[in-house]
Amino acid sequence: MKKFKHLFTVLLLLFCTVVNAHDFEVGGIFYSITDATNKTVAVTYKGGSSGVYSNEYTGNVVIPESVAYNGNTYSVTSIGVEAFKGCSGLTSIVIPNSVTSIGDDAFYGCSGLTAVYINDLSAWCNIDFENYTSNPLYYAKNLYLNGELVTDLVIPADVTEIKNFAFAYSSGLTSVVIGNSVTSIGEGAFYHSSGLTSVTIGNSVISIGIFAFCGCSSLTSVVIGNSVTSIGNSTFRVCSKLTSVVIGNSVTSIGDFAFDGCSGLTAVYINDLSAWCNIDFENYTSNPLYYAKNLYLNGELVTDLVIPADVTEIKNFAFAYSSGLTSVVIGNSVTSIGAAAFSGCSGLTSVVIPNSVTSIGNYAFEDCSGLTSVEIPNSVTSIGGGAFSGTAWYNNQPNGVVYAGNVLYKYKGTMPNKTSITIKDGTLGIAGSAFEGCSGLTSIEIPNSVTSIGNAAFEDCSKLTSINIPNSVTSIRSWAFKGCYRLTSVVIGNSVTSIGNYAFYECNNLKTVYNFSNLTFTKGSEDFGYIAYYADIVITPVNGISPITSLAELSNSSVYYIYQHYHSKGATSWAVAKDGDALKSNKDLNIEIDEDDTWQQFAILSIDGGVTRYLYHIETQMFVNLDGSLSATPANAINFIAGAYTNTFIAYFDNEHYVNVGGKQQMIIDDWDTPDGGNSCLIIPVGEFDPSNALEMFEGYTTEIDEMQDENEKVVYDLNGRRIVDAEYLERGVYIINGKKVVY
Repeated sequence: MKKFKHLFTVLLLLFCTVVNAHDFEVGGIFYSITDATNKTVAVTYKGGSSGVYSNEYTGNVVIPESVAYNGNTYSVTSIGVEAFKGCSGLTSIVIPNSVTSIGDDAFYGCSGLTAVYINDLSAWCNIDFENYTSNPLYYAKNLYLNGELVTDLVIPADVTEIKNFAFAYSSGLTSVVIGNSVTSIGEGAFYHSSGLTSVTIGNSVISIGIFAFCGCSSLTSVVIGNSVTSIGNSTFRVCSKLTSVVIGNSVTSIGDFAFDGCSGLTAVYINDLSAWCNIDFENYTSNPLYYAKNLYLNGELVTDLVIPADVTEIKNFAFAYSSGLTSVVIGNSVTSIGAAAFSGCSGLTSVVIPNSVTSIGNYAFEDCSGLTSVEIPNSVTSIGGGAFSGTAWYNNQPNGVVYAGNVLYKYKGTMPNKTSITIKDGTLGIAGSAFEGCSGLTSIEIPNSVTSIGNAAFEDCSKLTSINIPNSVTSIRSWAFKGCYRLTSVVIGNSVTSIGNYAFYECNNLKTVYNFSNLTFTKGSEDFGYIAYYADIVITPVNGISPITSLAELSNSSVYYIYQHYHSKGATSWAVAKDGDALKSNKDLNIEIDEDDTWQQFAILSIDGGVTRYLYHIETQMFVNLDGSLSATPANAINFIAGAYTNTFIAYFDNEHYVNVGGKQQMIIDDWDTPDGGNSCLIIPVGEFDPSNALEMFEGYTTEIDEMQDENEKVVYDLNGRRIVDAEYLERGVYIINGKKVVY
């Protein structure tokens, strides 16, 4: 009980305590000691109970450089946080040269402040303003230097940096000349200086901070020196009267929204076209040509543009909205054309793209309405979404799939009735948004020539249920299959090295991923575009081949697998996915398999949609070579070319490396009456096997009668593949005895 009473007393005292922000007061100004040793103080507010401000400053306030108190002289070096906050009666203030920093919200709410008096412009440029609301010019409309209103501002030669918000809201300024001593212009340095009409930036300035001239609504022209390398975000935003800008050769980046709202901008002057092509524009609103209708090179209007030979890349938005352009010739040195590089160039009628170009970015020529013909070379493997939308060339294309060079550029329409499509062989890339929103698409065949799948290529294909990414594909870009919520299975080819952000986002029903790549997927992870976020099963293959034991779970009709167990009594079981047939396992066929009988385990395996098939041994998970040896890769494996074995099946016997080439007609599971099916076969040693003449060997063989071995040692099959157990009572005819063709 005593402890409770003590705690209550302490809390009561705290609530009753008057909170004083200041340490002392002299001449109506309140100060707090910031460094007792060096004797420095900050101007602050009086304070009151619970820290409530009392709006103690009104009229004109003159801050001294130093103040005497209690036998000590203190230097006034700062104006503290919220020092004059809410002092709406404050009309003017004198700030001494000794002040080096002004705290956050120091003059917030000082709506009556109209004049700030200083005596040293260099000292003023070096003041650290923590926030634009710290700056007295947040409300002040006039800055006075030694009693004179500052209109034409010339930055002194000893100033190397104009600090953040130094001249913000100084509407009395009409012109600014920044000399060659200044290296950086801080954030918001001239923010909303609404009377400013012209700015000249010297050749020593390297960087211009964000919002530096934002809201300078009277600004008409800007000259940016050759030393500037970066222009920050929103630097000239909402400078609606800006009509021309000179950009120096050293600029390498222009920030987001740097020229947004500069609706009066009509001319951009540059001296180096190569340097211009290399500028990084973060957004098309960064590009001065977003509004400018004309680009001038060395004073001449650019109409017929020839990209210089030393340019290897045309950066994003480089010539966006330059409607003065009529033709573009891109040299053989250029390998990529950036996003929206020529977007909105409505006067452009012709463009020459050389064989050196491999990629064209998103919206590269969007809304170039006068562009009537486009010749895209076969070197181009990647075309971004919307690259040619709004051009006369694209608008005149017939409804259906539009190819540009070797890239599938776009399907025109949402495919409400057409459910499937086969991409033509030789296609190297699928462009961004190529099938976006094709809600009727249920299946698509991607040929083994495609190397890249673009951004949002199949986004919102809501009826797509499965997809096979062939081995040729190396990259799947962001949002490629986003919103394909009926997608249940995906096969990832062995060459895929990157999957972009959100590539499989909102694929809520994705249950199975067959991964032939070296990428490692973790269940529930957002890495690799959410591919394993929804999937229940992620199979990482051995040696790039999915384990045979998992084939019964595979239902993708684009992948062709045959899996056969061959038993001593001729019983055979299959698991097949071919030409849309449902996958069947031995259990589907009610056939029991002896899992310990390892010599029977083999497979014909195809990993590219059935075009090429390899002989594969299940137990070792190795490929069978022509000489009967085993290897981890299919480089020297028995290769069954598509069409060569339409009427045969293959078997592998591990103990003697035999290949079983079967009958004259293809065996279809549903047509079998019995497990062994009565299928005829021919056993040939692997080393003697030639896929090109297998059937000829079966139909036209001749051989001498071999000397019969002891009856108990013979392994005899008839030509229908049946094992003959009681071999001592053979009738006259042709048999397979101990792996050889024998006329008996």
